Amino acid sequence: MTSVALMLASSVRLNAQSAGTRGVSATINRVYEYCPAPGQFLNTMPEYEEGDTRETICKKAEDLLREGGTVSLGAFGGYVVFGFDHMVENRPGLYDLQILGNSYLADGGDARQGGSSEPALVYVSHDDNANGLPDDKWYELAGSEYGKTGTWRNYTVTYHITPQEHMPTPVPNSPVTDDTYIRWTDGEGREGYLAMNAYHRQNYWPLWLKGEETLTFTGVRLAPNTVDKNGDGSYFVQNTYAWGYADNQPNDSTSSKLDLQWAVDEDGNPANLPGIHFVKVQTAVLQSNGWIGESSTEVAGAVDLHLVGGAAPSMDEDIRVLTFEDEDFKGEESDYWSSLVDDEQYGGKLLYGEGGTGVYSESEAYRWYDEGNTFLSSTLNNSWGSWAYWNGGIAVSDYVDSNLDNVPYTDQLAIFRKGVEAGRGRGGHGATDRFAVINGVDNTFASGGTDTRAVLTFGDGQARTIDHAYVAPTTYFLSNIVNGSSFCTAATEETFVDLLAEGFDAQGQKTGTATLRLVDGLRHVQGWTWFDLSVLGKVSSVKFNFSVSDDQKGSYGVNTPTYVAIDDIAVRMDATGTGIQTLPSASVGSGGEKMYDLTGRLLRSARKGQIVIIGGRKVVY
Repeated sequence: MTSVALMLASSVRLNAQSAGTRGVSATINRVYEYCPAPGQFLNTMPEYEEGDTRETICKKAEDLLREGGTVSLGAFGGYVVFGFDHMVENRPGLYDLQILGNSYLADGGDARQGGSSEPALVYVSHDDNANGLPDDKWYELAGSEYGKTGTWRNYTVTYHITPQEHMPTPVPNSPVTDDTYIRWTDGEGREGYLAMNAYHRQNYWPLWLKGEETLTFTGVRLAPNTVDKNGDGSYFVQNTYAWGYADNQPNDSTSSKLDLQWAVDEDGNPANLPGIHFVKVQTAVLQSNGWIGESSTEVAGAVDLHLVGGAAPSMDEDIRVLTFEDEDFKGEESDYWSSLVDDEQYGGKLLYGEGGTGVYSESEAYRWYDEGNTFLSSTLNNSWGSWAYWNGGIAVSDYVDSNLDNVPYTDQLAIFRKGVEAGRGRGGHGATDRFAVINGVDNTFASGGTDTRAVLTFGDGQARTIDHAYVAPTTYFLSNIVNGSSFCTAATEETFVDLLAEGFDAQGQKTGTATLRLVDGLRHVQGWTWFDLSVLGKVSSVKFNFSVSDDQKGSYGVNTPTYVAIDDIAVRMDATGTGIQTLPSASVGSGGEKMYDLTGRLLRSARKGQIVIIGGRKVVY
């Protein structure tokens, strides 16, 4: 993984138990092998400690992947082998599996989409002998580069440990501190080096491999995907491949999902597997990228898509994402989302009015609208003629904190980020600046209880499918769960807290409920977690609710503070429907119109042949 990519890496953790499938995990159950190649994130992801062995570092990798962390596979050939606690089914016509990474898109260097793509080959295996171990035949998932010129099969590379007497060779006026740090040789007589950079000064060799001076890996090497965009080594772009690899496309892209029908044997024959139990992910490129370091795959988890409702959108649908970031707002206000963050977490004028008791007309109520993009909207709830955040709603925020000791209710808008000081910014999913905080619950089951569920609607009146969102706990929520308070007791082995998303059609009829377990006994979600909402189908509105164990209830309803953060809400848009037709058109340049890509992001320029949206129509530029 490159240095730039790491800064944007997201912490992804999926619910360990899918709704209605208790005891079966949708995610990784066990890591059997962790064998990374050298790289700039070795000995940190996971962290090496003196005395670690192959076995202990493998267990650390397992713990990271099961708890929402990320492991680095290093340069070409590095790999990890993991398994599920059940067979991931091969269902014809559907995506079955997803390997989570931290790829992202930026300006492309050629006709492909570019950004940070550090692709890995994916191999799968069925437990034929039913012994619960990955000792059966492996099959390659044949991705978009299978059989193409430039794809090198059975490629072997050997890395050589840096001698103690080695003298670094820094690149002048560059963060590269040693351009000849770790030497590699391949089976064809070629050689090269992995460089060290100033951003990562630890040893890049796996330190738990005592006495091993060479490491050899064999696998499929893909054609280089890095472009020196400016030609001077200042800006490197790693172009994506079309489909079929890990850490290649962003996690919210359909192209990151995998179909087990792609599995082939060593001769290229279809495997026709009923399903798989084990997965091997192996870095598939060997390239250095100047000051941002070598390409090295990162793995942040894996998902059985059939257990999380992850069926991909049909080809006539686009995905647009509500990010709560100013640069993604489609209207004319340059600071729209940041202007919706109150100056105080509790009692501020935006969420509680000038007098601190709310406002008394709906036209004055706190409201936001993602016009021209997802069209999602939310307004604070009304209770007894007053609109205020304590009545329930969804507030934009940028507050972060790591303190969980006796957090007061006045710190209701801060997201938990381990190891950071209280402040603002960089708390959103993917280390972005902003997110939103949901507050509210239906307490009408209790005597005297009220319904304060936060509500999302589509501001243009059209029903759509919300594909997914990312959610994370606030410090106020976690403090009460971990330590207890005057409001609620600390969690025990019997405690559970579920976040519910309840879908409704235009007539107010419920379309379904999506459930994400936030607290399960003494375990709880800490970072940003994927929440599948596609199971609700097309909805006109979504109400967020909570279901809790009896120890978290009182005479007036739920005692647990019902505050949870939400970000990157992805909506499926009909490619010919109102979502695109109502995109704003305005003058840009010399009499032109604004252009958008197929995710609804504003474009300043486009490549020849690129499909863009202009004036509400799809056109080839």
